Amino acid sequence: MVVAIGNFDGLHCGHREIFRVARSRGAVVAYTFRPHPRDILSNAHVIPLMSFEERAYALQAWSDKVIEQPFTLDFAATRPEDFIEKYLIAQCNAKIIVVGADFAFGHKRQGGLDFLASCAAQYDCRLIVVPSVMMGGAVVSSTRIRALFAQGLIEEGNALLGEPLTKWGVVMRGDRRGGQLSFPTLNMHEPMPFCGGVYVTVTEMGGVKYASMTNIGHRPTFHAAGLVTETHLFAYYPELRPCGYQGEHYGEPIKVTFLKRLRAEERFDSPALLVQQIGKDKQAAFAYLADSAVCE
Repeated sequence: MVVAIGNFDGLHCGHREIFRVARSRGAVVAYTFRPHPRDILSNAHVIPLMSFEERAYALQAWSDKVIEQPFTLDFAATRPEDFIEKYLIAQCNAKIIVVGADFAFGHKRQGGLDFLASCAAQYDCRLIVVPSVMMGGAVVSSTRIRALFAQGLIEEGNALLGEPLTKWGVVMRGDRRGGQLSFPTLNMHEPMPFCGGVYVTVTEMGGVKYASMTNIGHRPTFHAAGLVTETHLFAYYPELRPCGYQGEHYGEPIKVTFLKRLRAEERFDSPALLVQQIGKDKQAAFAYLADSAVCE
């Protein structure tokens, strides 16, 4: 069995190269960790590009089996040689191990690539190290993509991912203010790796795709509390025929694909001025989606 190891947050172009190499050698186990080691070993709070459910689903397309190793403090204390013997050899029956160039493992990341290679060889197991993928003069990484998204550079981040990022959620009840403004929305409360603002999106609900625009923010015009993600559906996608969405669908699962940031969130002096701007946002989103089929 070929075992590809990593956190694989976002399943970006670098990760995909690891799986391309692994799949050329045989059946692949995607071996990853839940939660992210960073969440256990440091106090840093980072919103991941993908939820665990999104990552597991994405990994299924690149592997024959997905193993999510529970990452605990006890597991973090595992010696590198024990990790190889107990988890990779005994659990996965690894014959080939494929990792990225920045991989390290074991207690305090004591296991480097040379150690992994020599230790794996004791079990007649081969290590393949896949070089980092470079784009735009820098290494492709989840950290780099999150930094781009934090600046609103969605198209640039999506290019490093290899496809636009899609976020899953469940429609939650809101205050229905969007409907009162003639722009009813689907509300999600799932954490998002994007900065606040208005985005061009494509939303899938009930097996149907819709052209949409999404606002992430605090709704400063209404002095609202809490961060919310609100998506307005305005046409079927990709034909861009008006859909006549009227709101609600509470409890429905949806998938929202983020394509471009139109603007930052703003506070307007009146609801009328906000409605005027939303109309302009809708026109801009329609024009962007009509320019090319960017999310087939």
